Amino acid sequence: MPVDFITWRERTGLFNFNKKFLSSYPLTEHVLTYNIYYTILLLIVMFIYLCFSEQLIFHSTFSCLLFKTNTIIDMLVIFFLLKVFLLGDIELNAGPKNHRNLKVCHYNVNILPSHNFAKLSSFQAYNALHKFDIICISETFLDSSISSNDLESLLDGYKIIRSDHPMNLKRGGVCIFFKETLPLNILNITQLNECLVVEILYNNKKCYLVTLYRSPNQNDIEFDDFITKFEILIDSIYNLNPYFVIILGDFNAKLNKWKTDDLDTKEGIKIDEVTSYFALSQIISGPTHILANSTSCIDLIFTNHPDLVINSGIHS
Repeated sequence: MPVDFITWRERTGLFNFNKKFLSSYPLTEHVLTYNIYYTILLLIVMFIYLCFSEQLIFHSTFSCLLFKTNTIIDMLVIFFLLKVFLLGDIELNAGPKNHRNLKVCHYNVNILPSHNFAKLSSFQAYNALHKFDIICISETFLDSSISSNDLESLLDGYKIIRSDHPMNLKRGGVCIFFKETLPLNILNITQLNECLVVEILYNNKKCYLVTLYRSPNQNDIEFDDFITKFEILIDSIYNLNPYFVIILGDFNAKLNKWKTDDLDTKEGIKIDEVTSYFALSQIISGPTHILANSTSCIDLIFTNHPDLVINSGIHS
């Protein structure tokens, strides 16, 4: 799926053609008036200073004013410094902000209710060390007989949202545990089953997270439908002008580019075409599916800003 340079720039956010880049103070009549007042006031202060410092020489004809060169330079510096401070656009504590990082985990649990939710109970110890803000779980195998309140009681301090199998079968499905204090909104912008989309306002930035599960048993028609809806979903997110996008889950697709000893599958090739078109990078390169005689990378994480990811990888 080829993409031209302008479209690539739009997708990566280097240029947003729907917005104009303005200063932090829009040039309204009110602001312009105050700028004029500030300038006049500063010029008066400069004139008075020059008079009292005896750097100003009045000729008898009063036809001209002569200033010493050094004084003019000094006063210009003072003028611009005072003007900048009076405009009020100064960061008093400039430099990097000490914002806490957002920590996200994807866990392919493969039957969450098994052995009386023992996998979730053991995950509690792991989470006690890492303190994830968001925990995305795929292959939950949940249905309507299992209450969300019961699940929340297993992980203190977290709320849960779910997308179970569309036919209420105990297979597939995804859910998200997120900290109660996290400002998170659920978005209904996808036609995909077993998929969740959330918006997170983090450090005053709009971040979007998608977690999904794709069954390996899809036939060609079902897979084409998945790809169509996947493209529509990503396009819908980009239309919201996101700062940061994360798409993760169990895609059940392989590509040699993601893990060098994996053989390309048609699903992997097509998913790579779609994500590349939207300038999304896949950041997991190790084995996520381990069998007795083989390993593969089928649990994937895509992002539009890999440069913002401090650390990623696979924990076993």
